[in-house]
Amino acid sequence: MPPTFRTLRPLHFAVVLWVSGCGGGGGSESVVDSAKNLAQLCTAGSLYAVDAVEPTRVGTYRDEQNWINAYLTERYLWYRDMPRNVSPSDAAYNLISPDGSFFYYGSSISAYFGALLNPNTRPSGKKVDAFSFLTPTFYWNRFVNSQEIGYGFNVSQASGAGVGNIYISYVYPGSNGQRTGFLRGDQIVRIDGIAATDSNTQNLAAFYDALNPSANETHTFELNRNGNPMTLTATSGVETLKQVESQILNFGGRKVGYLLFNSHVPNALPDLAAATNAFKQNNIDDMVLDLRYNGGGYLSVASGIAYAIAGAAATSGKVFDNLIYNDKRTRDNYAFPFISAPDTGVEMPSLGMRRVTVLASRNTCSASEALANGLRGVGVDVQLIGEATCGKPYGYSAQDNCGVTYAAMEFIGNNALGVSVSPDGLAPTCDVSDDLNHPLGDSHESMLSVALYMQQGQSCSQAKVSSALASAGLHGLATPQAGKLIRPDWKNNQFRDGGARPRGN
Repeated sequence: MPPTFRTLRPLHFAVVLWVSGCGGGGGSESVVDSAKNLAQLCTAGSLYAVDAVEPTRVGTYRDEQNWINAYLTERYLWYRDMPRNVSPSDAAYNLISPDGSFFYYGSSISAYFGALLNPNTRPSGKKVDAFSFLTPTFYWNRFVNSQEIGYGFNVSQASGAGVGNIYISYVYPGSNGQRTGFLRGDQIVRIDGIAATDSNTQNLAAFYDALNPSANETHTFELNRNGNPMTLTATSGVETLKQVESQILNFGGRKVGYLLFNSHVPNALPDLAAATNAFKQNNIDDMVLDLRYNGGGYLSVASGIAYAIAGAAATSGKVFDNLIYNDKRTRDNYAFPFISAPDTGVEMPSLGMRRVTVLASRNTCSASEALANGLRGVGVDVQLIGEATCGKPYGYSAQDNCGVTYAAMEFIGNNALGVSVSPDGLAPTCDVSDDLNHPLGDSHESMLSVALYMQQGQSCSQAKVSSALASAGLHGLATPQAGKLIRPDWKNNQFRDGGARPRGN
């Protein structure tokens, strides 16, 4: 009797198993079939195949492995660097429970995919391919529809802090987290009585599982809010996340359009159009684009907001992002345009800004970097306030097979001047930490405050002093600083979609 499938938590948790190293077993087994011929031949009894985007056929686990090999060999940007000694029959990619009753499909398929990726590192020690991933198609579809299972807030490890300094960095408007009463800057001290500093491995795993829950889980959070303890109980659910917030700030006699944008997903477009139209109607003098938590997404969305900022005259006939594929796919190279109408019924305005200030962090990635880089390519003065971005000039077209979405990096992008984002990220014009003592959009929040003073003509150092003086006494000087968001790395995305309509430029 064959082993059954072990029910897993979402597959993207298994993805991290391969990030630390590549390699494979002895011997090589070549695949001659194309990925097209092998597509949707699925392991019998697969729990994921029901979510496949195309009709499936009953196959074997080896068929799925062969599809992965063929897919990478055909489409992968670094196909020449794929290890050649990876045997699909190796036990590391065929994980069975000790008693032989369970087949650990998620961990097995993740390990095999990871073993085939480019194992090389850069001189800095960073992996060349730190970005390719796979995740269940079910979760992928939620992501592109701006949905997630959780409470509707982001959490981060405080920058420079030790283990256990976990803070809420953003609460989505209208979410259950907001209704429950969570606030930006709340420190999570305990969940269900388990301390964030607990040294017991099992307890700590339960703590982080509660931060990444399945639906309909209820957990009790003990918080530290500005030195005051409090307790909130929250139940997880499917949250549809509002990705855009905006306002017009009057600062130093100038109108500044502030746009907070958290993910390049299609359902953000109506809000982006509404916000930028309001900026146009109010004849703003300057603009601040807050991308500090934006991990990326659709290039068409990034192109649409870039068009709105730069305007029709600056972008007419210009390239937003040149997509360069591997040497077997030169016919796929594509000059991605600036798009005034990135989705049906959504027309972006033409602001014609010659300068934009971008608030960025290590969590600003991929399509967000392409946005800043694309604007620089057409002469927009992009001032970057915050931290160096994540450094991902690569992208892909998502590929579903048997209910698992694969995203091997397929292209590198560069702007109209032929410049790519550095793998070390976009360097900040002014290095400023993301403080958690102020709401986003508050003119006293460190990154925004410095940006506003620099727009007044102050230097970086002068603006930091002005910002510190303006906020001193409001919340004191002890300011927790947000660091790396605690979220799956696969949410840092840049991908090409087929729905871009380059009209109206």
